[in-house]
Amino acid sequence: MDSDSDRSKSVEESKVDHLSEFSISEITGGVLPFVRPIFTPSKKFIIILTSLELRVYLFATRQCVKSIPLDTTDIVDIYLNKDDKLWVARKTGLVSIIDLESKSIEKEINFDIPIIKIIDIVSEDRFIFLVGKLKSTIKIVDLHKNIDEEAESFDTQVIASVKHSRGWAISHSGKCFALSSLKDKIETIHVGGLDNDYKLAGDIANVQRTRWSASLAVSNDGILAVGSLSGVIDVYYNVFNDSGKHSQPHALKWHIDAVSALSFSLDNNYIISGGKERVLAFWQLETNRSQLLPRLNGDILSITVDSSNELYALYLSNGEMIVLSAIDLMSRLQVAGLNADFVRLPARKKYKNVEDNYKVPDFTAPHYINPLTGHSYIPTASGSSIQIYDTVQDQQVSTFAIASTIQTGKVRVEKQITDPKVKHVAFTKDGKWMATVDEYLPPQLEGLLSANDKQVNLKFWKYNQADGKWALTTRVAFPHGNGKSILDIVSADSSFHKGHAFLTCCENGGIRLWRPEVLREIQTPKGAKNAAPTRHISWAVRKVLPPLASNSSGASIAWSSDSSMIILGFETTLYVVDAASFEIVRVLPNILGSRVRWLKIVDSHLIVLAKTRLVVYDLVNSKCKWSIRLISNQNGGRLIDVDPSNGLIALAANCIKLPDSTLESRIFLLSTESPVPIYTTTHSVPISNISYVPGSSTPKFRLLDTNSRLITLQSTADSDADAAAQADIIDGFEASLGALYSKQQSKPVVKAVDFDSVTHLVTVDSFDDVFEDSELGVASMSALFDKVLGVLSGPAPSK
Repeated sequence: MDSDSDRSKSVEESKVDHLSEFSISEITGGVLPFVRPIFTPSKKFIIILTSLELRVYLFATRQCVKSIPLDTTDIVDIYLNKDDKLWVARKTGLVSIIDLESKSIEKEINFDIPIIKIIDIVSEDRFIFLVGKLKSTIKIVDLHKNIDEEAESFDTQVIASVKHSRGWAISHSGKCFALSSLKDKIETIHVGGLDNDYKLAGDIANVQRTRWSASLAVSNDGILAVGSLSGVIDVYYNVFNDSGKHSQPHALKWHIDAVSALSFSLDNNYIISGGKERVLAFWQLETNRSQLLPRLNGDILSITVDSSNELYALYLSNGEMIVLSAIDLMSRLQVAGLNADFVRLPARKKYKNVEDNYKVPDFTAPHYINPLTGHSYIPTASGSSIQIYDTVQDQQVSTFAIASTIQTGKVRVEKQITDPKVKHVAFTKDGKWMATVDEYLPPQLEGLLSANDKQVNLKFWKYNQADGKWALTTRVAFPHGNGKSILDIVSADSSFHKGHAFLTCCENGGIRLWRPEVLREIQTPKGAKNAAPTRHISWAVRKVLPPLASNSSGASIAWSSDSSMIILGFETTLYVVDAASFEIVRVLPNILGSRVRWLKIVDSHLIVLAKTRLVVYDLVNSKCKWSIRLISNQNGGRLIDVDPSNGLIALAANCIKLPDSTLESRIFLLSTESPVPIYTTTHSVPISNISYVPGSSTPKFRLLDTNSRLITLQSTADSDADAAAQADIIDGFEASLGALYSKQQSKPVVKAVDFDSVTHLVTVDSFDDVFEDSELGVASMSALFDKVLGVLSGPAPSK
């Protein structure tokens, strides 16, 4: 037994010894900042600010043609001047001037005022800004650079100022503005116009309203549109008459809830509006007619019109930006960040005066990796769909619905109707099959008989490599009985029916084995070339382990690599299940002391995360190798994963950083042999998920943080190997081109044949031995072919 233990230990040490240092190799994803995009004058490009960089997209190909890495913290506005220099403004007052050709920052100017929007860059020494803070004072200022002084400073002239501000709007030309304020429950909207030299063209009109606004828009002609919280759009045509005191609005009614986005067309003939209904509305002011574009992917938060009035850019609540053509309302471009479904997000406050035993809240989110493509699969915040994200291209591949939902937005009482939620996602080892679990709980409405009837669906999807889409093959309603939730699902190893099998674990401790079966096979028509028969495959349950006890939230399962053993963790007990007979063969010693959260088998080691402890148990020697005290939340299994080929455990722990009293996270890499970390690092924000990336020669993990960014943690040996492999590919390609060029330039050389040196002659009698076999009648064609080749090749050379 000792020799086996020593041999096992040496194998584990050899796995760890070859690993070098780890590092963060790439950071992708994130949420699109709420910054309006810029259409270039040529209408061929659009400039969009992402969470990590500035990107220039070409409409013709819908691809990013240029990216500029940039710290996007506190950026509030971007502006393209006449010299094609991009001005990036931060709310701190720092403005960066970027050359798009060289992708470099040419200059930085600190105006030392909180900037909201760049209205115009008149010259190198004069700037028109909207500055201040909402719920405080906002101003339109004219800044002049002091040329005489050595230190850079600016003279500030206030054009307009409003206290107790609630919102603002600037016309497309920048010559009309609307600033709203709220005092004593009375909202006042201050509307003014500017001349060509950015001086007030007249008195500022004050429009008082008792119906609070949700959005503002002002046209180049001074027409004011106010979107209210109740859904009514009030249009003021004669706002400058009598300073706006007696101006009567014209009401546009369609929206049911608050109008969150408003904009005028450049010709002032249309008003474009949007809100929580997820419908884009076009209002023709002369005829009062409206046109609707329904079923967008999220609530509309902002609308940007390009300078030619041919394109509209919409920013949606799901962090997605869509560019529509004004002619046919078809999508020209779609850019999205990550839309993860977090349990909760950290508050902006600092965590001061917390006790030593303070439990950090649950900030986790589900995240899965397809072993075939390496793409991240993220259940979205809406809950009923999955977002597929490519971390190599740093862009969304697609989204697809797992369960049917209401396509339109929800307003008022409709918000009580929740969408189905994706609870679990699992892939087979080859990535060709995917299993999902979704749940739906009807709303708690009065008099609704199905208020407590929870619906659970297990679905099996087949991946089509031709179009890259998933097709639903089987849907199983209530796979473990009426109203019973599935708490865990795992796939089989490739050794078990090619890995095409799944295990599901119910909240009552029951386990079921699911495998596909061919229902029928439709033969292809005669004459069809290279067409395989169409198979209709359905998944069905093959084996069942009966429930253990009453329902519990602490249940998890693990499947050994040889598919012979299943470990079931239920409450505080670990059961060993024979995968062949589906019977419990023994119960492991009580090594947890608290409710189980997550299980995994690596070689002969069982790794268990419980509520208060992380344990590594040796299944061969039946002893606990090591355990550490660790407090985990209900979804603590999302913060741990293992690399089975290298025996590494990746663990993330969220904690409070002192003395700053802010949240941060720590990532640990451990071996199954020792609780002493092999590698540790810290991250500035909490981690929400950590997942092993399959298919790597050395360890690689992908982390999701609360900023919706995907972080790749891998061995530097892997990074160096990838770089070397890329260099080898380039060198090999260049060498192949050189060799090909040399062959094209060289003349062919024909080798002369010396007939006197030919000693092996083939005649008619040479094939007599081929037909002497009495069993030729039942011989295969391959055997006959081998005999003929033997005659033609001649006798074997003598040694």
